[in-house]
Amino acid sequence: MAEYGDPADWHTRESLRTPTDPESGDAAIWEEADSIPDDLLTTLLFVAKDAVLASAPALPADYPAGKCPPAYRLAHMMQTRNLCNAVAVDAG
Repeated sequence: MAEYGDPADWHTRESLRTPTDPESGDAAIWEEADSIPDDLLTTLLFVAKDAVLASAPALPADYPAGKCPPAYRLAHMMQTRNLCNAVAVDAG
């Protein structure tokens, strides 16, 4: 599994809204996530995860359940942001 990096968790509302190191004073990885209603952000995360899994290479059968490679985690956040931007433009 080394070629995939250390297994990571998929993003959640909290992981997008909370700084990686709250002690440092750094911003969350996606500050605008705070302004998105919980239900919408949950839906965006669900759809984005499906999109990542549909377009990414299949993981080995022995990959830890519920985990993803760091690259998939980054893609999950980026796809969630893209979907949010599309919804905002569509609603505007």
